[in-house]
Amino acid sequence: EKPIETKTELTSFIIGEGGGFTGKYILYRLSSNGKTELYREESDTYQEIGNVEKTKAKEIFEELIELNLLDYEYYMPGNMNYRITVSGEDRTNTITWSDSRSPDDEVLFFYKKVMNEIRSLH
Repeated sequence: EKPIETKTELTSFIIGEGGGFTGKYILYRLSSNGKTELYREESDTYQEIGNVEKTKAKEIFEELIELNLLDYEYYMPGNMNYRITVSGEDRTNTITWSDSRSPDDEVLFFYKKVMNEIRSLH
């Protein structure tokens, strides 16, 4: 008997960018139902800014699972940083990179796609 492979149920992840001159980060939390929230640093809370279309959200989460970012080790910060944080299986993993040191093209492409989707909300 071979074991049944269980895929981690990812219900949300955090994506964003920041650093540079101000050191400020813009972080968004995207939920699998499409709910999109912006992180408010001063109150340490998330504020809903809209919803990514359900079919798009489903597509994004399928890609996220395929990329297996929970096991993707990448920490190459620089002046301006980009990050994706995923949580599951009682652990959290943050992938961080800068303009000069990028992760795999698939991760970069995923980041840009998600950010474009979020930016189109406001």
